[in-house]
Amino acid sequence: MVQTREIILRIYGSHLIGAELAPALAEEFLKKLGADSVKVDTVVPKTEMNVEGTFSNKDLIQVIEIRAHGSKTGFRDLKNGACDIAMSSTTITTKEAAELASLAPNGGMTGVAAEHVVGVDGVAIVVNVANPWVPSLSLEPV
Repeated sequence: MVQTREIILRIYGSHLIGAELAPALAEEFLKKLGADSVKVDTVVPKTEMNVEGTFSNKDLIQVIEIRAHGSKTGFRDLKNGACDIAMSSTTITTKEAAELASLAPNGGMTGVAAEHVVGVDGVAIVVNVANPWVPSLSLEPV
């Protein structure tokens, strides 16, 4: 039995998102679509992968391509029609938004219809209270 391969989504851009989070989301998406099995086929480790869902009742393999070469490449590839979704770990610049405005719902790339935040970085500073410098620390800017 020959199964047809169909690329259903191309997600390109941020390495921070594309290396691990995007493949995990793609796996769950294919399972939600009813895939009997899902696997990640690594093309280039942590950079390029195809997430493949097998649908035995349709003799079909649906593929989500993930290419994580950096946020700027995602916007470039979206503009050129090479991908369907651009991943970015930075806020889109005014120039990028203007260049992509024709692709976005209602002509805007910064609204909720076009931009979906999937994570936010945080930094925690942890110190030992026995450190002699702790009493002199302050939240005031230096």
